[in-house]
Amino acid sequence: MRTAEEALSPEQQQANQWVEKANRFYAAEQYPKAIDAYREAIELYPPYRMYNFIVGELLMRARKYQAAAEAYRDVLDLTPDHEQAWSDLGQCLLVMDCTTEAVEAFDRAIDLAPEYVEPLYYGALARGRLGEHGVAERYLRRALMLKPEWASYAREDPVLRRYLDAA
Repeated sequence: MRTAEEALSPEQQQANQWVEKANRFYAAEQYPKAIDAYREAIELYPPYRMYNFIVGELLMRARKYQAAAEAYRDVLDLTPDHEQAWSDLGQCLLVMDCTTEAVEAFDRAIDLAPEYVEPLYYGALARGRLGEHGVAERYLRRALMLKPEWASYAREDPVLRRYLDAA
């Protein structure tokens, strides 16, 4: 009788080994090595492309926003209703000064998960940068209803502070 591992293709078995390595690197906070190992797994076995979500998170930590955005877009090609990937893509775009695209990503995340605080908060920032003050203020108020402790961060941001002062 064959084990579950033996029933896998050689490529998937090898990819699984890379994922195990990647997970160990991740746990040891060796993020560049983790990124490389996840990418090896994906290359060997393309159905593992969802690991690009973790790759995107690690690239964001490394401030490699363009590469992170590409990883999130790949995840969204597979799973268009992944609200966290939309939100994280929006954050990358916002940092890269692609504010209009960031707004679209945040709005998509908010449509998928109306109580998800990150796209509300960062969506408020993006809308404020575009001069869409009414929407920015509404988004910020909704975000702060969910996470009142984030008001201190908003007070430190010149774009968001104006919406707190209007209250």
